[in-house]
Amino acid sequence: MKKIKVLFMGSGLFALEVFKVLENDENIEVQAVFTQPDKPVGRKKLFCATIVGKYAEDANFPLYKAEKSVEILKVFDTNFDETDKPDYIVVADYGVILSEKVLNLPKKLCLNVHGSLLPKYRGASPVHAVILANDLETGVCIITMEKGLDTGPVWGEKRIKLDVNETYESLLMQLGSLGGELVASLLPKIDLNKEFKPQVQNESKASFAPKIKKEDGFVDLSSVTATEFWSKYRAYSTWPKIYIEIQNLKFVLTKVEIFNEVIESPVAMDILNKTKLFFYKKKLILKIADKFFLIDKFKPESKSEMDPYSFSLGHPEFFQTID
Repeated sequence: MKKIKVLFMGSGLFALEVFKVLENDENIEVQAVFTQPDKPVGRKKLFCATIVGKYAEDANFPLYKAEKSVEILKVFDTNFDETDKPDYIVVADYGVILSEKVLNLPKKLCLNVHGSLLPKYRGASPVHAVILANDLETGVCIITMEKGLDTGPVWGEKRIKLDVNETYESLLMQLGSLGGELVASLLPKIDLNKEFKPQVQNESKASFAPKIKKEDGFVDLSSVTATEFWSKYRAYSTWPKIYIEIQNLKFVLTKVEIFNEVIESPVAMDILNKTKLFFYKKKLILKIADKFFLIDKFKPESKSEMDPYSFSLGHPEFFQTID
């Protein structure tokens, strides 16, 4: 069987997991990879390649960096002639809006690997949305790309059950791998079976997952429920992370666990009626309704990550103790 020529476009961790499957599939030839350009990262603003860019470069794949459709078209015109045109473009977590001219570049189709069960959670942040909504099931689907945002017809989907402790990064990797397997299995069917057709999405069931902003990580302890807190922590554990404010100081909560230990203290109930954050056996505990969470690590504003007890030794005024 003649290999199916694919041009892959992606940038993040989800895309990397898709790409790993495609590069190892015996029916597929990945001709080249497009990813976003290197960007400044961290306090020192050092330029770093995308996860996909670094992997493709190390694996010696032809690699192009572009963040606009006009740049993609220029690269394509320079490096691909009619005999080199890909059969398909496969896009996953690229982060670039593609023009109609780009969508029409492959001989056959431009396909997108999307991290939700469309039409649910169209948009930039479907995996965050799944966790925030506490869905019990999610999955991936493959769609034909068109002008509308994630509105194209669906060629196929795969579903998985969700664990209540699933974090954004672990779910992202699962879905990326699942998406790679799905698109790899569908390409030969689409390529060879003219009777195989995609299903149009039901617009009445569509929902949108907007791009996550840094301020979305704020948690208001006066109004948040235990379920909302745990969902936010899991959804934003990679970025932007969740943070609280105490006495006008911001604390980014970098490592949180559910705390199931029974708290036994003669003064516990009195203090627990007055505060949500307290030390118990040198552990910082957050109480929300009848649920308890262990704040194992946090990052006070303008300081490095540390364990809360070390911080309290120099700042005893921030938290009470019920030992």
